[in-house]
Amino acid sequence: MRFFINTILVSLLISQAILAEDAIIKLKDGTVINGEVLEEIGEKFIKVKTTEGNYMTINMDEVSTITYTGLEEREPSASKLDYLNVFRVGFLTTIGGYRDNRWGENEVFLFNYIMTLSYKTYSIGLGAGFTIGGYTDSTLPLYFDFHYFFPVGKTIIPNIFVDAGFYFAGEDEGGGGLLFGGGFGVRIGENRVRMDLEPVYIGMHHTETEWDWYNNRRISKSGIIHQVGFRGGVSF
Repeated sequence: MRFFINTILVSLLISQAILAEDAIIKLKDGTVINGEVLEEIGEKFIKVKTTEGNYMTINMDEVSTITYTGLEEREPSASKLDYLNVFRVGFLTTIGGYRDNRWGENEVFLFNYIMTLSYKTYSIGLGAGFTIGGYTDSTLPLYFDFHYFFPVGKTIIPNIFVDAGFYFAGEDEGGGGLLFGGGFGVRIGENRVRMDLEPVYIGMHHTETEWDWYNNRRISKSGIIHQVGFRGGVSF
């Protein structure tokens, strides 16, 4: 048991020594950075202390090669799928469409969790959650989420997104229907944990039934509920 623990400790010390070793980092734009690799953040970023004493966070997609002292030059590993958890809360208001709604009517609060897989500038995820308020009182949405992140920054990354799926509601609220939407936003932060801010549009195909007392029968009405709002959250 003691031998096993000692082996683990020695391995950790060796790995830390390798990370702290001097390195020459060549970027794809031709820039050469001399310094020490202090930390690897997932498979997307590395933290570097330059020979001038400055600290940098470098996106691995921008790196051409890394040469460590005493080791041969190697290319960074190819980009792999990265798993992220995303939690979001938001607020929506109805703007028109079905039942001739007006601005400010039927406010909706939403709470979502999304499991996403990201590759370079794309991500696709499966989202679920619940909403409170509006014509349907409460719903349980289940949908796919697709994001494209524009490669124009490190700390603030603009993006566009599309959502599509289905929402479940009680029988009195129509039983559910198709759900779709989209918008744009920004992801803020350089580390693993980041903040998302997104204006959003949501369309819901809603069906409701009511009793026609004159003809003594039940009738159904359906249409699209248009909603706009804002959602924010964290991804990690």
